Amino acid sequence: MRLLDRYLGGALLGTIGLTLAVLLGLFLLFEFVEQLKSLGESDYGVAEMALYVASRIPRLCYDLLPLALLIGALLGLGLLGRSGELAAMRCAGMSRAAITAAALKAGSVGIVIALALGEFVAPWAENYANDVRRSALGPEATGFGQPIPEVVANRAPTIGSAPAGEAGSTADDEHSGEPSFTGTPTRQPAPLLHSALWLRDGTSFVRIGQLFADDSIGDLLIHDYDQARRLRTATHAASARFDGSRWRLRDIRRTLFDQGRIVSTEVLDTGVWDAQLRPDLLQVVLRPPERQSVIALASYIAYLRANGLDAERYRYAIWSKLIYPLTTAMMVLLAVPLALRRGSRPGNPGRYLLLGALAGIVFHLGNRVCVNFAIVASVPPPLGTSGPVLLVGIVALLLLRRTG
Repeated sequence: MRLLDRYLGGALLGTIGLTLAVLLGLFLLFEFVEQLKSLGESDYGVAEMALYVASRIPRLCYDLLPLALLIGALLGLGLLGRSGELAAMRCAGMSRAAITAAALKAGSVGIVIALALGEFVAPWAENYANDVRRSALGPEATGFGQPIPEVVANRAPTIGSAPAGEAGSTADDEHSGEPSFTGTPTRQPAPLLHSALWLRDGTSFVRIGQLFADDSIGDLLIHDYDQARRLRTATHAASARFDGSRWRLRDIRRTLFDQGRIVSTEVLDTGVWDAQLRPDLLQVVLRPPERQSVIALASYIAYLRANGLDAERYRYAIWSKLIYPLTTAMMVLLAVPLALRRGSRPGNPGRYLLLGALAGIVFHLGNRVCVNFAIVASVPPPLGTSGPVLLVGIVALLLLRRTG
C-alpha cells in the first residue's frame, strides 16, 4: 500500500507542479505586458522591468497555489482514471480514504513550500521589486502601478491655519491645524511617499512628510497633546533616523503651547523622540495587509490596539493567512470526489481543467464576497475567514461519501 501511496503522490505532484508552472507563466505574461506601459519612462529600462517581474514570482506562487492544487489534483486523478490505474488501485484494496490521504500528503508538500515563500521570501522580494521600480520611476510608483494613498489615523484637532503662500505653508496643505515652520526637509534619494502620512502614537499625532528606503524620515511634525486633548508642543524635524531604540532628530524647531497660545519657540540641532513607531511598522502601512507576513501583521495589530485604533482590516488579513493551509487542503479534498465521480466515465482531460478552473473561480469570488460581507456585518475574523473554507470542506466530504 505504501508503494501505491508513493506512486499516486508522485503522479499528483507532477500534475500540480505542471499546473502551477503554466499558471505562473500565464500571470507573468500578464505582468510583463502591464509593465510594458512604463518601459522607457525615466530610467525604467528592460533590465529594471525584468528584475521587477522576476521578483513577483514568489508572491504569484503563493497566490496561485490553491488553484493549482485543485486543477492539478483533478487532472492527475483524471489521467489515472482514464488509463485505468485508479480503478486498478481500488481493486487492489485502496479505499477512497486512502486515495484522499495520499492526495492530501502530496498537497501538503506544496503547502509547506508556499508558506515559506509567502511568509519569508515574497515580502522581501516585493520590497525589492518596488524599490527597483520606484528608484527608476519616482516616488509615485509603488510596484503595482498605483500611488501610495495618504493614511490618516485620528487626525489631530485643528488649532488655526496659515494663509496659503506665506512662509511655512503651501497652497495644497489640507492640514489646517499645523503651525508654520520654515525648516527645509533633508533631501534624500528614493522617497517612498508622494503625500503626507498621518499616524497616531500615544497622545501624539504624527505627520510624516517623507519616508525613504533606508527607513529614515524627512519633514517630521509631531503634535503632542495632554490628557484633556490640549496641544502642548508642536515639534518639527527636518530628518529623523531610528537607532534601534529611539528616533534621532536633526534640525529641530519646537513650539510650546499653553491654553492654545504659543508660549515659546526653540531651535535645536539634534534631539531624540521616544515613540512606539518603528521602521518595520511604517513599512506595514505602505503595503496592503494581504501582502504582509504574519509576524508584521501581528506587530502592527498590537500597535493599533495600544493606540486605540481600528485593527479589523489587519485582523482579517492575519486570519486569512492563518487559514491559508486549510484553504489549500480543502482544494485537494474537493478535487478527489470530483475526479472519482468522473473517473468512472473516462473522457478528455480538458474537462478536468475546465471543471477545476470553474470550481476555483467560483470559490475565489464566493470567498471574497463572504469576507467583505463579514467585515461589513462585523462578524469575528475567525468565523468570517474560515466559514467559506469549512463550507467547501463539508461539500467535499458529502460528495466523497456519495462517490461509489
